[in-house]
Amino acid sequence: KAILGTDWLPGTLLVLGATTFYYVGFSLWVSVAKPILTKRIGKARFIMISEFLVSIMWFGVGMSVRAFCLTVRVIPFVSEDVLPRWVTTSIGAVLVVTGLFFKGWACTLTGFNSYFLRDMLTDIPNTHFVHSSLYSVFRHPTYTVGYLQALGLAIYYRSVEGCIAYAYIQMCILLFVHLVEEPFIERTYRKTKHEEGGKAKGDERLKSE
Repeated sequence: KAILGTDWLPGTLLVLGATTFYYVGFSLWVSVAKPILTKRIGKARFIMISEFLVSIMWFGVGMSVRAFCLTVRVIPFVSEDVLPRWVTTSIGAVLVVTGLFFKGWACTLTGFNSYFLRDMLTDIPNTHFVHSSLYSVFRHPTYTVGYLQALGLAIYYRSVEGCIAYAYIQMCILLFVHLVEEPFIERTYRKTKHEEGGKAKGDERLKSE
Protein backbone atom coordinates (compact mmCIF):
# COMPACT_ATOMS: atom_id res chain seq x y z
CA LYS A 1 0.00 0.00 0.00
CA ALA A 2 1.31 3.43 -0.92
CA ILE A 3 1.60 5.78 2.03
CA LEU A 4 3.38 9.01 2.81
CA GLY A 5 5.09 8.81 6.16
CA THR A 6 4.71 11.70 8.57
CA ASP A 7 8.47 12.25 8.45
CA TRP A 8 8.70 12.45 4.65
CA LEU A 9 9.87 16.07 4.53
CA PRO A 10 13.08 15.66 6.57
CA GLY A 11 14.07 12.58 4.57
CA THR A 12 13.37 14.29 1.26
CA LEU A 13 15.24 17.46 2.21
CA LEU A 14 18.11 15.38 3.56
CA VAL A 15 18.66 13.38 0.37
CA LEU A 16 18.31 16.44 -1.86
CA GLY A 17 20.39 18.65 0.41
CA ALA A 18 23.17 16.15 1.10
CA THR A 19 23.61 15.20 -2.55
CA THR A 20 23.45 18.77 -3.81
CA PHE A 21 25.79 19.92 -1.04
CA TYR A 22 28.26 17.19 -1.99
CA TYR A 23 28.50 17.54 -5.75
CA VAL A 24 27.26 21.06 -6.48
CA GLY A 25 28.61 22.52 -3.24
CA PHE A 26 32.04 20.91 -3.53
CA SER A 27 32.29 21.99 -7.17
CA LEU A 28 31.73 25.59 -6.10
CA TRP A 29 34.03 25.09 -3.12
CA VAL A 30 37.06 24.13 -5.21
CA SER A 31 36.36 26.46 -8.15
CA VAL A 32 35.08 29.60 -6.42
CA ALA A 33 35.81 29.48 -2.69
CA LYS A 34 39.29 27.93 -2.82
CA PRO A 35 41.18 30.83 -4.44
CA ILE A 36 39.41 33.37 -2.25
CA LEU A 37 39.79 31.54 1.07
CA THR A 38 43.35 30.44 0.36
CA LYS A 39 44.38 34.07 0.08
CA ARG A 40 42.45 35.14 3.17
CA ILE A 41 43.07 32.31 5.64
CA GLY A 42 45.99 30.43 4.10
CA LYS A 43 46.21 27.03 2.41
CA ALA A 44 46.73 25.02 5.60
CA ARG A 45 43.55 26.31 7.25
CA PHE A 46 41.61 25.96 3.99
CA ILE A 47 42.65 22.29 3.73
CA MET A 48 41.67 21.64 7.34
CA ILE A 49 38.19 23.08 6.76
CA SER A 50 37.89 21.20 3.47
CA GLU A 51 38.70 17.83 5.04
CA PHE A 52 35.97 18.38 7.61
CA LEU A 53 33.47 19.25 4.86
CA VAL A 54 34.42 16.22 2.77
CA SER A 55 33.83 13.85 5.70
CA ILE A 56 30.39 15.40 6.31
CA MET A 57 29.50 15.18 2.62
CA TRP A 58 30.16 11.45 2.34
CA PHE A 59 28.43 10.60 5.60
CA GLY A 60 25.42 12.74 4.70
CA VAL A 61 24.75 11.10 1.34
CA GLY A 62 24.70 7.58 2.77
CA MET A 63 22.52 8.54 5.73
CA SER A 64 20.11 10.53 3.57
CA VAL A 65 19.34 7.63 1.21
CA ARG A 66 18.40 5.36 4.10
CA ALA A 67 16.24 8.06 5.70
CA PHE A 68 14.53 8.71 2.38
CA CYS A 69 13.79 5.02 1.79
CA LEU A 70 12.28 4.62 5.26
CA THR A 71 10.12 7.73 5.39
CA VAL A 72 8.77 8.31 1.88
CA ARG A 73 6.22 5.83 0.49
CA VAL A 74 4.24 7.37 -2.35
CA ILE A 75 4.89 5.13 -5.36
CA PRO A 76 3.94 1.46 -4.81
CA PHE A 77 6.72 -1.08 -5.22
CA VAL A 78 6.24 -4.28 -7.18
CA SER A 79 3.80 -6.61 -5.43
CA GLU A 80 5.28 -9.32 -3.23
CA ASP A 81 3.29 -11.84 -5.25
CA VAL A 82 5.36 -10.88 -8.27
CA LEU A 83 8.65 -10.09 -6.51
CA PRO A 84 8.89 -11.70 -3.05
CA ARG A 85 10.48 -9.76 -0.22
CA TRP A 86 13.24 -12.31 0.23
CA VAL A 87 14.36 -11.64 -3.34
CA THR A 88 14.62 -7.86 -2.90
CA THR A 89 16.26 -8.31 0.50
CA SER A 90 18.88 -10.62 -1.00
CA ILE A 91 19.53 -8.44 -4.05
CA GLY A 92 19.74 -5.30 -1.92
CA ALA A 93 22.17 -6.87 0.54
CA VAL A 94 24.41 -8.16 -2.26
CA LEU A 95 24.49 -4.71 -3.90
CA VAL A 96 25.35 -2.99 -0.62
CA VAL A 97 28.24 -5.39 0.05
CA THR A 98 29.40 -5.14 -3.57
CA GLY A 99 29.39 -1.34 -3.55
CA LEU A 100 31.31 -1.12 -0.29
CA PHE A 101 33.80 -3.72 -1.53
CA PHE A 102 34.57 -1.82 -4.72
CA LYS A 103 34.79 1.51 -2.90
CA GLY A 104 37.21 0.02 -0.38
CA TRP A 105 39.22 -1.65 -3.16
CA ALA A 106 39.55 1.64 -5.04
CA CYS A 107 40.70 3.44 -1.90
CA THR A 108 43.26 0.71 -1.19
CA LEU A 109 44.69 1.01 -4.70
CA THR A 110 44.98 4.78 -4.84
CA GLY A 111 45.63 5.73 -1.24
CA PHE A 112 43.90 8.27 0.96
CA ASN A 113 45.31 11.37 -0.71
CA SER A 114 43.46 10.64 -3.95
CA TYR A 115 40.39 9.17 -2.31
CA PHE A 116 39.86 12.20 -0.11
CA LEU A 117 40.46 14.63 -3.01
CA ARG A 118 43.58 16.05 -1.40
CA ASP A 119 45.26 16.70 -4.75
CA MET A 120 42.27 18.75 -5.86
CA LEU A 121 42.37 20.79 -2.66
CA THR A 122 46.14 21.37 -2.60
CA ASP A 123 46.89 21.44 -6.36
CA ILE A 124 49.77 19.09 -5.60
CA PRO A 125 49.78 15.98 -7.86
CA ASN A 126 49.87 12.62 -6.14
CA THR A 127 52.78 10.26 -6.72
CA HIS A 128 50.78 7.07 -6.21
CA PHE A 129 50.21 5.48 -9.62
CA VAL A 130 47.64 2.82 -10.43
CA HIS A 131 48.32 1.11 -13.74
CA SER A 132 45.94 -1.82 -13.81
CA SER A 133 43.66 -3.86 -11.59
CA LEU A 134 40.27 -2.23 -10.94
CA TYR A 135 41.21 0.97 -12.78
CA SER A 136 41.83 -0.92 -16.00
CA VAL A 137 38.12 -1.80 -16.03
CA PHE A 138 36.42 1.22 -14.43
CA ARG A 139 37.66 4.75 -14.94
CA HIS A 140 35.81 6.03 -11.87
CA PRO A 141 35.03 2.96 -9.75
CA THR A 142 33.93 4.70 -6.56
CA TYR A 143 31.54 6.89 -8.54
CA THR A 144 30.02 3.94 -10.41
CA VAL A 145 30.19 0.44 -8.92
CA GLY A 146 31.25 2.02 -5.63
CA TYR A 147 27.79 3.56 -5.31
CA LEU A 148 25.84 0.34 -5.73
CA GLN A 149 25.17 0.37 -2.00
CA ALA A 150 22.77 3.29 -2.51
CA LEU A 151 20.78 1.30 -5.06
CA GLY A 152 21.03 -1.73 -2.79
CA LEU A 153 19.45 0.17 0.10
CA ALA A 154 16.56 1.25 -2.12
CA ILE A 155 15.90 -2.31 -3.28
CA TYR A 156 16.38 -3.72 0.21
CA TYR A 157 13.67 -1.38 1.54
CA ARG A 158 11.54 -1.89 -1.60
CA SER A 159 11.52 1.85 -2.20
CA VAL A 160 10.81 3.29 -5.64
CA GLU A 161 11.64 6.70 -4.23
CA GLY A 162 14.99 5.34 -3.10
CA CYS A 163 15.73 4.20 -6.66
CA ILE A 164 14.87 7.71 -7.88
CA ALA A 165 17.20 9.16 -5.24
CA TYR A 166 19.95 6.84 -6.48
CA ALA A 167 19.40 8.08 -10.04
CA TYR A 168 19.60 11.69 -8.82
CA ILE A 169 22.86 10.95 -7.00
CA GLN A 170 24.35 9.35 -10.11
CA MET A 171 23.30 12.34 -12.22
CA CYS A 172 25.04 14.73 -9.80
CA ILE A 173 28.13 12.51 -9.74
CA LEU A 174 28.41 12.47 -13.53
CA LEU A 175 28.01 16.24 -13.68
CA PHE A 176 30.73 16.65 -11.05
CA VAL A 177 33.07 14.34 -12.98
CA HIS A 178 32.41 16.07 -16.30
CA LEU A 179 32.53 19.67 -15.06
CA VAL A 180 35.10 19.52 -12.25
CA GLU A 181 37.14 16.34 -11.90
CA GLU A 182 38.00 15.55 -15.52
CA PRO A 183 39.13 19.14 -16.24
CA PHE A 184 41.23 18.98 -13.07
CA ILE A 185 42.85 15.70 -14.19
CA GLU A 186 43.54 17.15 -17.63
CA ARG A 187 45.02 20.32 -16.17
CA THR A 188 47.01 18.74 -13.33
CA TYR A 189 48.08 15.34 -14.63
CA ARG A 190 47.72 14.89 -18.37
CA LYS A 191 49.19 18.28 -19.25
CA THR A 192 52.06 17.84 -16.79
CA LYS A 193 52.86 14.34 -17.99
CA HIS A 194 52.73 15.33 -21.65
CA GLU A 195 55.10 18.20 -20.95
CA GLU A 196 57.44 15.74 -19.25
CA GLY A 197 57.12 13.30 -22.14
CA GLY A 198 55.47 10.65 -20.00
CA LYS A 199 52.07 9.04 -19.80
CA ALA A 200 49.09 10.94 -18.51
CA LYS A 201 48.00 10.09 -15.02
CA GLY A 202 44.35 10.09 -16.04
CA ASP A 203 45.14 7.60 -18.82
CA GLU A 204 46.46 5.16 -16.23
CA ARG A 205 43.41 5.46 -13.96
CA LEU A 206 45.41 7.35 -11.38
CA LYS A 207 42.54 9.40 -10.05
CA SER A 208 40.82 7.70 -7.14
CA GLU A 209 37.25 8.20 -8.21
